[in-house]
Formats: sequence, structure tokens, C-alpha cells
Amino acid sequence: MLRVGPYLCSHRRRFDARAERTDRLGHIRCEGGDINKPPLGRLLRDQGDLAAARPLQERALAIREKVLGPGHPDTATSLNDLAHLLMDQGHLAAAQPRLERALAIREKVQGPEHPDTAKSRENLALLLKDQRPGGAET
Repeated sequence: MLRVGPYLCSHRRRFDARAERTDRLGHIRCEGGDINKPPLGRLLRDQGDLAAARPLQERALAIREKVLGPGHPDTATSLNDLAHLLMDQGHLAAAQPRLERALAIREKVQGPEHPDTAKSRENLALLLKDQRPGGAET
């Protein structure tokens, strides 16, 4: 079992390793059945373990595409999470189509004025800025 260290659960102040459970999307479950975000892959990314996070985020995306469909808002969230991981790894070109797809899903399902759509638009804009000469990618 993967130990992720202290983690705040909605009904307790500290993560209890004996109560650790993960669902098939990689969400950490605490006693009482609450699903806590972020998913395990995002948590590992936030802790700096990018190599361990990537296969979990790729798997979460594949499952959401299969179970929820390729146009579901949660699929867009997984695309966004994977894109941010790729950006953290310096793979800006690989992140771009994922951010573009997440934006397209959100525009279609949630509409162009929804806050999640605006955030996806901002994420893509920041990536494009970083890809310009003098940006983050070399």
C-alpha cells in the first residue's frame, strides 16, 4: 500500500494510514466513505513525485474516458491534471493538446462563460505564453 503521509480528511485532522483506501480513479478514501480531492496522482504531483504521479493520472484519464465518456467534465479535469503534470516535467508540447481538449469539452458541456471553462482558457493561454521564444520551454 502506498503511504502518502499526513493528509487532511473532511472528518479528521490527520490522515490515518489504517483508514487509507483508494477508489478506481485514485481518490483517497477515509473512514466514513468520504472521497477527498485531489486524486492520488495529483497529490503525488503536488509532493514532487512526478514519476509516480504520471501513470496514475494517465490511468485516471483512461478510466474516466471509458466510464464517463470522452466529453464528460470529469474527463476534462483528468486531461487538465495530466497536462499540468506534463508541464511540471517540462513537456509543454505534450500538454497542449490535452489542455485544448479539456477546453473544448468545457465549452461544449458547461458553456463559454462557466468558471471552469474560463480556468481552462487561462491554463491554455499560460501554456502558449510559456512556449513563446523566451518562455519556459527550451
